Amino acid sequence: MNTNSVIVDREQCSDQSLVSAAMAGDVTAFTALCRLHSPRLLRTVRQITRNHEDAEDALQDAFMRAFVHLKSFDGRAQFATWLTRIALNSALMILRKRRHYPAVSIDSGREDEAASWEIADRADDPERRLLKSETTEWVRKAIAELDPTPRVAMEFWNCEELSAREGARKLNISKAAFKSRLSRAKAELRSELARSMRI
Repeated sequence: MNTNSVIVDREQCSDQSLVSAAMAGDVTAFTALCRLHSPRLLRTVRQITRNHEDAEDALQDAFMRAFVHLKSFDGRAQFATWLTRIALNSALMILRKRRHYPAVSIDSGREDEAASWEIADRADDPERRLLKSETTEWVRKAIAELDPTPRVAMEFWNCEELSAREGARKLNISKAAFKSRLSRAKAELRSELARSMRI
Protein backbone atom coordinates (compact mmCIF):
# COMPACT_ATOMS: atom_id res chain seq x y z
CA MET A 1 0.00 0.00 0.00
CA ASN A 2 1.23 3.50 -0.90
CA THR A 3 2.41 5.50 2.17
CA ASN A 4 1.23 8.82 0.68
CA SER A 5 -2.33 7.56 0.22
CA VAL A 6 -2.37 6.38 3.86
CA ILE A 7 -1.31 9.87 5.02
CA VAL A 8 -3.99 11.47 2.79
CA ASP A 9 -6.68 9.07 4.10
CA ARG A 10 -5.66 9.79 7.69
CA GLU A 11 -5.76 13.59 7.06
CA GLN A 12 -9.20 13.35 5.41
CA CYS A 13 -10.52 11.21 8.28
CA SER A 14 -9.12 13.70 10.81
CA ASP A 15 -10.51 16.61 8.74
CA GLN A 16 -14.00 15.05 8.60
CA SER A 17 -14.13 14.36 12.32
CA LEU A 18 -12.96 17.91 13.10
CA VAL A 19 -15.56 19.36 10.68
CA SER A 20 -18.31 17.26 12.30
CA ALA A 21 -17.25 18.36 15.77
CA ALA A 22 -16.98 22.02 14.67
CA MET A 23 -20.44 21.90 13.09
CA ALA A 24 -21.75 20.50 16.37
CA GLY A 25 -20.43 23.64 18.10
CA ASP A 26 -16.95 22.55 19.18
CA VAL A 27 -14.82 25.72 18.92
CA THR A 28 -11.63 23.78 19.70
CA ALA A 29 -12.28 21.57 16.66
CA PHE A 30 -12.73 24.64 14.47
CA THR A 31 -9.47 26.12 15.84
CA ALA A 32 -7.71 22.84 14.99
CA LEU A 33 -9.12 23.03 11.43
CA CYS A 34 -7.77 26.57 11.10
CA ARG A 35 -4.32 25.48 12.24
CA LEU A 36 -4.40 22.49 9.91
CA HIS A 37 -5.29 24.51 6.79
CA SER A 38 -3.52 27.82 7.57
CA PRO A 39 -0.13 27.16 5.90
CA ARG A 40 -1.63 26.02 2.57
CA LEU A 41 -4.29 28.77 2.52
CA LEU A 42 -1.75 31.48 3.38
CA ARG A 43 0.42 30.41 0.43
CA THR A 44 -2.63 30.41 -1.86
CA VAL A 45 -3.92 33.87 -0.90
CA ARG A 46 -0.41 35.36 -0.91
CA GLN A 47 -0.23 34.49 -4.62
CA ILE A 48 -3.25 36.74 -5.13
CA THR A 49 -2.49 39.61 -2.76
CA ARG A 50 1.29 39.58 -3.43
CA ASN A 51 1.64 40.96 0.07
CA HIS A 52 2.06 39.03 3.34
CA GLU A 53 0.03 41.45 5.50
CA ASP A 54 -2.93 41.44 3.09
CA ALA A 55 -2.69 37.64 2.83
CA GLU A 56 -2.90 37.36 6.63
CA ASP A 57 -5.89 39.73 6.66
CA ALA A 58 -7.61 37.68 3.95
CA LEU A 59 -6.94 34.47 5.86
CA GLN A 60 -8.32 35.90 9.09
CA ASP A 61 -11.40 37.17 7.26
CA ALA A 62 -11.84 33.76 5.59
CA PHE A 63 -11.73 31.90 8.92
CA MET A 64 -14.21 34.32 10.42
CA ARG A 65 -16.60 33.88 7.47
CA ALA A 66 -16.15 30.11 7.57
CA PHE A 67 -16.98 30.05 11.28
CA VAL A 68 -20.11 32.20 10.78
CA HIS A 69 -21.31 30.11 7.80
CA LEU A 70 -20.17 26.70 9.05
CA LYS A 71 -23.77 25.44 9.14
CA SER A 72 -24.04 26.07 5.39
CA PHE A 73 -21.20 23.62 4.63
CA ASP A 74 -23.10 20.71 3.07
CA GLY A 75 -20.20 18.30 2.51
CA ARG A 76 -20.64 18.04 -1.27
CA ALA A 77 -17.11 19.39 -1.70
CA GLN A 78 -14.21 18.74 0.62
CA PHE A 79 -13.93 21.15 3.56
CA ALA A 80 -10.50 22.25 2.29
CA THR A 81 -12.04 23.20 -1.09
CA TRP A 82 -14.89 25.11 0.59
CA LEU A 83 -12.43 26.95 2.83
CA THR A 84 -10.14 27.76 -0.11
CA ARG A 85 -13.04 29.29 -2.04
CA ILE A 86 -13.87 31.53 0.94
CA ALA A 87 -10.19 32.52 1.33
CA LEU A 88 -9.90 33.39 -2.38
CA ASN A 89 -13.02 35.58 -2.16
CA SER A 90 -11.59 37.35 0.90
CA ALA A 91 -8.30 37.97 -0.93
CA LEU A 92 -10.13 39.35 -3.97
CA MET A 93 -12.20 41.66 -1.76
CA ILE A 94 -9.02 43.03 -0.20
CA LEU A 95 -7.59 43.67 -3.69
CA ARG A 96 -10.79 45.48 -4.69
CA LYS A 97 -10.60 47.70 -1.60
CA ARG A 98 -6.92 48.40 -2.26
CA ARG A 99 -7.79 49.51 -5.81
CA HIS A 100 -10.44 51.95 -4.55
CA TYR A 101 -8.45 53.20 -1.55
CA PRO A 102 -4.76 52.92 -2.38
CA ALA A 103 -2.50 52.84 0.67
CA VAL A 104 0.01 55.64 1.02
CA SER A 105 2.79 55.42 3.57
CA ILE A 106 3.32 58.53 5.67
CA ASP A 107 6.73 57.17 6.65
CA SER A 108 8.14 57.07 3.13
CA GLY A 109 10.79 59.68 3.90
CA ARG A 110 10.25 61.48 0.59
CA GLU A 111 9.77 65.21 1.14
CA ASP A 112 7.33 65.71 -1.76
CA GLU A 113 5.02 63.02 -0.34
CA ALA A 114 5.40 64.29 3.22
CA ALA A 115 4.40 67.80 2.07
CA SER A 116 1.11 66.46 0.72
CA TRP A 117 0.24 65.25 4.24
CA GLU A 118 0.52 68.74 5.74
CA ILE A 119 -2.81 70.37 6.56
CA ALA A 120 -3.28 73.64 4.75
CA ASP A 121 -3.77 76.72 6.93
CA ARG A 122 -7.09 78.17 5.80
CA ALA A 123 -6.97 81.15 8.18
CA ASP A 124 -6.79 84.59 6.59
CA ASP A 125 -3.39 86.21 6.46
CA PRO A 126 -2.93 89.42 8.54
CA GLU A 127 -3.41 91.68 5.51
CA ARG A 128 -6.73 90.06 4.58
CA ARG A 129 -7.89 90.19 8.22
CA LEU A 130 -7.12 93.92 8.32
CA LEU A 131 -8.98 94.49 5.05
CA LYS A 132 -12.03 92.59 6.35
CA SER A 133 -11.92 94.53 9.60
CA GLU A 134 -11.72 97.88 7.76
CA THR A 135 -14.54 96.88 5.39
CA THR A 136 -16.75 95.82 8.30
CA GLU A 137 -16.05 99.12 10.07
CA TRP A 138 -16.81 101.12 6.89
CA VAL A 139 -20.12 99.25 6.39
CA ARG A 140 -21.08 99.80 10.07
CA LYS A 141 -20.41 103.55 9.81
CA ALA A 142 -22.19 103.82 6.44
CA ILE A 143 -25.27 102.04 7.82
CA ALA A 144 -25.26 104.37 10.86
CA GLU A 145 -25.41 107.40 8.51
CA LEU A 146 -28.43 106.12 6.52
CA ASP A 147 -31.88 107.71 6.88
CA PRO A 148 -33.66 106.15 9.90
CA THR A 149 -36.30 104.18 7.92
CA PRO A 150 -33.95 102.23 5.59
CA ARG A 151 -31.24 102.08 8.29
CA VAL A 152 -33.41 100.02 10.68
CA ALA A 153 -34.27 97.53 7.90
CA MET A 154 -30.57 97.22 6.97
CA GLU A 155 -29.52 96.74 10.62
CA PHE A 156 -32.08 93.97 11.05
CA TRP A 157 -30.98 92.29 7.83
CA ASN A 158 -27.19 92.84 7.97
CA CYS A 159 -26.33 93.06 11.67
CA GLU A 160 -28.98 90.86 13.29
CA GLU A 161 -29.16 88.56 10.23
CA LEU A 162 -32.96 88.45 10.25
CA SER A 163 -34.90 87.23 7.22
CA ALA A 164 -37.23 89.62 5.40
CA ARG A 165 -40.22 87.95 7.07
CA GLU A 166 -38.68 88.27 10.58
CA GLY A 167 -37.66 91.89 9.97
CA ALA A 168 -41.12 92.76 8.69
CA ARG A 169 -42.71 91.14 11.75
CA LYS A 170 -40.41 93.10 14.08
CA LEU A 171 -41.25 96.39 12.38
CA ASN A 172 -44.93 95.46 12.10
CA ILE A 173 -44.95 96.05 8.34
CA SER A 174 -45.51 93.82 5.30
CA LYS A 175 -42.70 91.74 3.88
CA ALA A 176 -42.86 93.75 0.64
CA ALA A 177 -42.50 97.01 2.58
CA PHE A 178 -39.49 95.62 4.45
CA LYS A 179 -37.86 94.53 1.17
CA SER A 180 -38.50 97.97 -0.28
CA ARG A 181 -36.76 99.67 2.69
CA LEU A 182 -33.89 97.19 2.44
CA SER A 183 -33.55 97.90 -1.28
CA ARG A 184 -33.44 101.63 -0.57
CA ALA A 185 -30.75 101.10 2.08
CA LYS A 186 -28.63 99.04 -0.34
CA ALA A 187 -28.95 101.69 -3.04
CA GLU A 188 -27.83 104.41 -0.59
CA LEU A 189 -24.86 102.27 0.53
CA ARG A 190 -23.82 101.67 -3.11
CA SER A 191 -23.95 105.44 -3.75
CA GLU A 192 -21.88 106.09 -0.61
CA LEU A 193 -19.34 103.46 -1.66
CA ALA A 194 -19.06 104.96 -5.17
CA ARG A 195 -18.60 108.43 -3.64
CA SER A 196 -15.88 107.25 -1.24
CA MET A 197 -14.02 105.50 -4.06
CA ARG A 198 -13.92 108.72 -6.09
CA ILE A 199 -12.35 110.65 -3.19
